[in-house]
Amino acid sequence: MQKFIIQAIDFIRGNQIKKSVNDIKVINNEQDIDKIKAYHKERLEILLNTAKQHTDFYSEYGTVEDFSNFPVINKNTINTNRASFLNKKYQTDKLRKVTTSGSTGVPFLVYHNPEKTRRQLADNYYFSEACGHFLGQKLYYIRIWNEINDLGRIQRLLKNIVQVNTSTVDHNMVQQLLRDLHQQSGKKSILAYSSSLEAMVHVMRTEKIEVPKIEHLSCIITMAEALNETAKKRLEEALNTKVFSRYSNSENGFFAHQIPYLGNNYKINNASFKIEILDFDSNAEVPNGKPGRIVITDLFNFALPMVRYDTGDIGVMEWVKDEKGANHLVLSKIEGRRLDFISFEGKLISPHTVDYALRTFDQLKQFQLILKKDNTFELLLNTDQELSEQQGEEMKQRLKAYIGEKADITITRVDAIPLLSSGKRKIVKTEE
Repeated sequence: MQKFIIQAIDFIRGNQIKKSVNDIKVINNEQDIDKIKAYHKERLEILLNTAKQHTDFYSEYGTVEDFSNFPVINKNTINTNRASFLNKKYQTDKLRKVTTSGSTGVPFLVYHNPEKTRRQLADNYYFSEACGHFLGQKLYYIRIWNEINDLGRIQRLLKNIVQVNTSTVDHNMVQQLLRDLHQQSGKKSILAYSSSLEAMVHVMRTEKIEVPKIEHLSCIITMAEALNETAKKRLEEALNTKVFSRYSNSENGFFAHQIPYLGNNYKINNASFKIEILDFDSNAEVPNGKPGRIVITDLFNFALPMVRYDTGDIGVMEWVKDEKGANHLVLSKIEGRRLDFISFEGKLISPHTVDYALRTFDQLKQFQLILKKDNTFELLLNTDQELSEQQGEEMKQRLKAYIGEKADITITRVDAIPLLSSGKRKIVKTEE
């Protein structure tokens, strides 16, 4: 029913979303890099000409041939020059307003023109279908819900969404969700923040919750950050389905997505973005297979053009083959924000390194490693039980094996480690 209503509305509006989905399929299935470049050139010409003519910020810059000379921008660039980025053709009160603070805590506002809004919706449909979730199928949306982000009864009915609140993740909450999934006989999927799923997996294990047989669960899609490998494997085994992570943000949309036949790689959304991997110390592109800054150009936002926008994330781009031998341009690694790394004795320590060192300790609910101002470390642990001295020492030694034997680490037990407004939880941080 929901699928019919959405398709009927789109039909009345000229099948704009359907056409966008078909366009996205064609471009994202293209294996010829020259054809992808030709498509990007065509879209960039439209975007850059619009930006040059109708925004103050880009009025001095050239054409698509000069693309590499365009400045690399970020949130701060836009926040301090917002009026100069706005397209004068549009009235802001008639545009879609998108606000976020992400993992930086700095409020950020962008505007989407109608074409951009439709494109983002089409991207969602395309990647969701690639993972097994189809339009109109029941979706269990797991996150912290409140009066600010509540979808409302009509939207929930129209989109066939069940809001699952994770303000408190305990035995009753997890058991109720599993019971609902078991009793829902039709096809369904789960969309969730990784932090919520990790908390649920922990409760399932420590509370020894018996998981009922769940049929027709098409997939689980995670947001904000990739689910750690241990929790992913346990969840897939317990619920008998596959987990896929998406790489996206609120201000732009879907950059890349894990899909069934590419393992842990993220298929790049060439249809809606041009993605560059740039050197850490310059704006030069790095070779495929090398890490660098993930910089995107949004090909469909004309209301507030974002050309060469530094996401703050680190990634590796390369071509990989699927089991049928088809080539795919992917992000083989997404390391999270460079600001999320900590620097100790001349090397950067990734959140994934700390996660890998501690993931075998089942009693841990949450953890965070803080580099203090005096160059010592404090490991915050949220656990259901007291740690023995031996367990604490084992954790320290595991961490030292990765970050350096000279690391001086103290352990502090806490009741909780707060989430950022983005739904993420910092695994590592430097004391401010």
